[in-house]
Amino acid sequence: MMAPSGKFCMAIPTDKARAPAMVIVPFWDRSPANATPTAIPSGISTDMASGSEIINGQPAVFTIIANPGFLLNKIVVNGTAVSALPKGALNKDNTISYTYTTASLTASTTLSVGFAAKKTIAVNVTGSSATKDEIVAGKNLPVIKFTPEIAGQAVRYRAADGSETSTLPQIVGAYKIVLFSPEIMEYAALEDSSKTFTIRNANTLAYAVDGGQGTVTAKMDNKDIMSGGEIAYGKPVIFSIVSNANYRLGAIKQASSDVDISKIKGTYANGNTSYTYTTPSLTSGDSYTFAFVSKDTVRFVANNLVQTVGSIKPVTVTSAVEDIKIEYQLSGTAWVTTLPSTLAVGSYKARLSRAEDLTYRSLSDTVTLVVESKKEVESLVLPTPGRIEEGQALSACTLIDGTSSGSFIWKTPNEIASPDKKKYDLIFEPNDPVLYAAKDTFITLNVIPVYSMNVTAGNFGTVILEGRTANDKYARGSVLKATAVADKNYRFAGWSDGNTSATRELQANANLDIVARFDSIVYGVTFTNPMNGSLKVFANGVEVKNGAEFLQGTLLTITATPDPGYMVQSVKVNGALVNNGSYTLIQAADISADFLQKEPDKHLVKVGELKNGSVNLIEVDTKAPVTPGEAISEGVKVKVIGNADYGYELASVKVEGANYNEADGSFMVGTGDVTVNASFQLVKYQITSALNIPNAGKVVLKDKAGKEVASGSKVPYMTQLTASVETETGYRFMNMMVNSSEIKDGDVFTVSGPMVVTANYVEKKDLASLIDKTTQTVVYNKQYRNFEVKITGYSGLDFKVAYSRSGVEMTENPKSAGTYKVRITRGEDDLFKAVDVTAELIIKKAGMALLKEPTIEGEDYSKIDAKLTQDFEDVEWNPSTQKSALRANVTGSPTKDQVNILRFTPLDKSNYESVDYSMPVGEVKTFSLSASNTEVTNGGLVISDYSKIPENTVIKLRAVAPSENQRFDSWGENVSSTDRKNPEITVTLAADATYTPNFVDKPKITANPSDLEFVYNGSVRLVELKDILSGSYPTDVNIKYSNTDGSVATPLNAGTYLVTVTRTGDENWRSFEATKKLVIKKAKVVEVVAPTASTITEGQSLSEFLLSGGVAKGADGTTISGKFEWADASAILKPGDSQKKEVIFTSYDPNYEDATTNAEVTVKSSDALVVTFAQPENGSLKVYMLKGEGEKTEITSGTAVAKATKLTIETEANPDYELAVIQIGEEKYTTSPVEIEVDKSLAIIAEFKPVSTPPGTDVAVTGVSLNITSKALAVGESFALQEKVTPNNATMKTVSWSSSDETVATVDADGVVTALKIGTCKITVATDDGNKTASCVVTVSGTVGIEQIIDDHQIYCERGAITVHPARPISIRIIAVTGVSLYGDSIIGPTRIPVSTGIYLIEINENGKHITVKVNVR
Repeated sequence: MMAPSGKFCMAIPTDKARAPAMVIVPFWDRSPANATPTAIPSGISTDMASGSEIINGQPAVFTIIANPGFLLNKIVVNGTAVSALPKGALNKDNTISYTYTTASLTASTTLSVGFAAKKTIAVNVTGSSATKDEIVAGKNLPVIKFTPEIAGQAVRYRAADGSETSTLPQIVGAYKIVLFSPEIMEYAALEDSSKTFTIRNANTLAYAVDGGQGTVTAKMDNKDIMSGGEIAYGKPVIFSIVSNANYRLGAIKQASSDVDISKIKGTYANGNTSYTYTTPSLTSGDSYTFAFVSKDTVRFVANNLVQTVGSIKPVTVTSAVEDIKIEYQLSGTAWVTTLPSTLAVGSYKARLSRAEDLTYRSLSDTVTLVVESKKEVESLVLPTPGRIEEGQALSACTLIDGTSSGSFIWKTPNEIASPDKKKYDLIFEPNDPVLYAAKDTFITLNVIPVYSMNVTAGNFGTVILEGRTANDKYARGSVLKATAVADKNYRFAGWSDGNTSATRELQANANLDIVARFDSIVYGVTFTNPMNGSLKVFANGVEVKNGAEFLQGTLLTITATPDPGYMVQSVKVNGALVNNGSYTLIQAADISADFLQKEPDKHLVKVGELKNGSVNLIEVDTKAPVTPGEAISEGVKVKVIGNADYGYELASVKVEGANYNEADGSFMVGTGDVTVNASFQLVKYQITSALNIPNAGKVVLKDKAGKEVASGSKVPYMTQLTASVETETGYRFMNMMVNSSEIKDGDVFTVSGPMVVTANYVEKKDLASLIDKTTQTVVYNKQYRNFEVKITGYSGLDFKVAYSRSGVEMTENPKSAGTYKVRITRGEDDLFKAVDVTAELIIKKAGMALLKEPTIEGEDYSKIDAKLTQDFEDVEWNPSTQKSALRANVTGSPTKDQVNILRFTPLDKSNYESVDYSMPVGEVKTFSLSASNTEVTNGGLVISDYSKIPENTVIKLRAVAPSENQRFDSWGENVSSTDRKNPEITVTLAADATYTPNFVDKPKITANPSDLEFVYNGSVRLVELKDILSGSYPTDVNIKYSNTDGSVATPLNAGTYLVTVTRTGDENWRSFEATKKLVIKKAKVVEVVAPTASTITEGQSLSEFLLSGGVAKGADGTTISGKFEWADASAILKPGDSQKKEVIFTSYDPNYEDATTNAEVTVKSSDALVVTFAQPENGSLKVYMLKGEGEKTEITSGTAVAKATKLTIETEANPDYELAVIQIGEEKYTTSPVEIEVDKSLAIIAEFKPVSTPPGTDVAVTGVSLNITSKALAVGESFALQEKVTPNNATMKTVSWSSSDETVATVDADGVVTALKIGTCKITVATDDGNKTASCVVTVSGTVGIEQIIDDHQIYCERGAITVHPARPISIRIIAVTGVSLYGDSIIGPTRIPVSTGIYLIEINENGKHITVKVNVR
């Protein structure tokens, strides 16, 4: 039994006059424990038990008590619930007392009561734990919400030892949340301790230094915090960071995230760099890692390290820093800061030093200053540099002429030329490096800037580019022709830069990124609810709202439904009859329907609401069309023809009110109305992905949900798919085609038929095989040497060249004599594969030479006075070839009365060869030497007198050609066959002798007479030498490619290029230069997959067929961008299942020719006689159906008519045009109107031609108009106006242009307008015949001309923005006239700052130079 929920007592009157006994029987409605009833007679306090007799006519009074947590919820008397329950009173013991008095009782009565549990107080506790520091800060405390809130509710926290507090302790531990709410009338009491709140240890801070090289300490509230120590909630930590010497702060990581340290400024003092970093306020434990990196090394190039006696200059350095200290050690250990004006031949030390600072490590380095006795070339004439463009290596710049006693080479041939740099270092290498010193110099280059011009198409169109380069980069002044072509049913809307000419020429004067924008051609659809019926219009399966706009070409389905007792009289679009239930939107359409009363003996033939298709109804016997909703007589047979919209197919036809014969698609009208319903379903088309080069990449297709769609899948019409590509290394992604339309990587396309998504790639050129890896040999000259990267058939590309020696990588170019391994690398780019090849560079030891004849003294000949080109260490008489160790001073002894060999050993033996001098000692016999065109030397010293040369003198003979166009061939017969072909020989003169060198003319390099011709194949076309040279030729020629305007080219796209081959003359070949045309012809389309043509009905022309799909491919499988069109769109076909008609593919890719193919068309027979026509160019065409005497009704194309219906065809030509022909079926007419009687389906075509003028007749100009009548420009912008002179056949259509204010804007002879300054002017065009005029008002905004800005920085004011194009990094601040600073930052590239209309001040700061300008944004 349940615990009692309540009790009740009853009282009744005790009057002795009783009626027959009546009994009241109380009972429990719920549990017997809910209450105990007691009956009390009225007016007395006597309780009565249940079942007692009562007094007739007296009420009973019940006292009802609900136990705690319960309340009275019903009283039932004799099965009837009491509607108004008594109000209770809450007792101190939380019971509730109720008093209920019955009506006067006249019969036995049964009473029952019910109790219900009280509502429960809801408590929501948010938060289950917090850290100690959070509790101390009053954060993340538990949030406790009683619902409802009543007086007496309380919250306490009970610790593990049972103690309770009203506030949460600040001690780590787990606490029971004790919740209390008192009992009230509606809600039961609450005591709950089921929730727990845990106080965790305080948050901690961890920090460390990664890799050492510095220290870090932390403070919070000015108290030190060790790593792992507790922190206070919501306060920042201040880190003090100190780096070791030569190191700086490199990174701070907060957990795994990088902290921006760019604004943390350090201070340098006493060898340490210090930083302070303050964290954000910490609300949780955190960890920080600090890393230090080496400061930048001071990079420098020391100059004037090799000098000649008599002209000593200070050593200078080229470096990013300016305060490098230079000291010299000239003798002993002392260092001085100034060089004397003269120094003896020898080697000296120069010390370069600089103290550490915030950015750079300390510098302490030593270089060697070498003073030589070599002669300097006087009056050095610099060469003339050839053309070089930004981004090319210096090696691409030809050095022409200059001092002829040597050659000029680039000091850093692989350096990339930049317009920002004017001076570039050269080395002059003399032809005689033994006697003459190499010389550093520089040359000024005019590096032509190169700009990016990216011209692309937005959605719904294509851009055709003529003159496009391989990498979309163009030398200043180059021209790119761009033509925007809109897709069908779209129009060109203009370029993103405001230009509105569909075809334009873009000149490379700045980086350019423009997009051709295309707008849909839309027309409005209007209609009103007609009387006596309703009208509904559907487009793309969706009901059309009045006034909605749709894309041109949208097929509208029209449903007219008559009210009861009415029938459809006609449906019209723009007043022209439509009786096939559909209309193709070619202009704004106003749709109407008329209804009239139905004849009683006829029955309606209605068509239900149709989506994605239409239905034609034809009377089988008369072939007359039945307009849906028209009334037809009983017994008429009607054929149903379902016409699905493109992308849909007929799914089913159902006829209500008649029996539908599926075999012939007809029904017989019976005794009631008929309703025809048709449903259409989406067609699924196969979608295939393809690559023009297998394994070059991958095409990934995904649906809207991101699920990948496999190639070959069938996908419903109008499904949207995203196409993206992946590209393998070594290939260049060119474009992606959906059938013959180009899309971008990541674009969404809509399935509109069978589609092939092709990714076109081209294999990048492999330069590795073209690099000349032949060992290059140079002679030591105290300069850093370079391996010049040479490519067969190309020049000017950038490479990274690294050197190593004996397996050790070098950080700078080689200088000392030796053999070096060369590693040539280049990253993969858009045109070329990555390069990583090796070669060899040999620096040979240099020779020494005597500058005068040496003298000997001393009895043992141990004193020698000699002057050589280099400092020497040892001198030895008659050295043995086996001797390896050399000793200081003069060693050995000569033999008297003969020639002895005196060997001078260089001080720098690693870089110089010893030199031997034949020295006569005592009396020595002499001989004479006869030699022409020969240089004779002894120990490098030139012998000028050949008549008396001591016997056995070892001399060197070097043949010297008598003219620059001759070269050495051979010596005479007295020279051994081994040496005869060597231009330099060594002989020992033992008798009188004659040595005669023979010379021949240097061969000429001959170019092939014909120009070069290739066919486009998607790859860079590099010529082979055999293509351009004939006969014998050297292979080390320089080849350059250029456009016809002289700018550097990469011969990739179809067009005409120039190939220039040059070679500087040397001892073997004459100088050579030849330029040939290189023509890359358009490639042919080698494969065409014909497009799919839609099915049409007989009588329609080919123009009614929709062409979808179709793919044109090049020889390498590349899918070509373009469009397919019928060759003869006006052709009319008869029914047949297999007819092929010519289709023309027009290539949008200027690298491919157009092509033709045949598309198969299907023409289905129609039981209806259908009239179709299209609006012609240069005029209009209207077709009327004749009814009665003079009554005519205009009809729309596709209207079905009854046999023998009479039609009138009327045309109207536009100004300057006249009718050429009207073709109706197979008949042709040359006048309008034409009246015919229909006996079959017909297609009507009209053509117009310009008005013909008799020969010799002058046609006067009647007017001129402009394509634009107003234009807003920013300063510096241009656009082209286009005039139209009428009539079209005017004899003299020339015009002149003028500007009302040429200081605001100018106009050239072609109508190109250029904005110069803020203001308004009028550009006027006037015809030379008749002075007819038209004008365009030009408003120029933007206030600052380039000449007002520091150097080349440009500021433009556009509508709603200020755009800054900095020439170099600058800081700017934009201030409103109110004084409020709106923007401030450092910028390095074009920056657009949105602002509202008004006047602003712009502050520009560049390297401490300030300027302020005022601009007006309109």
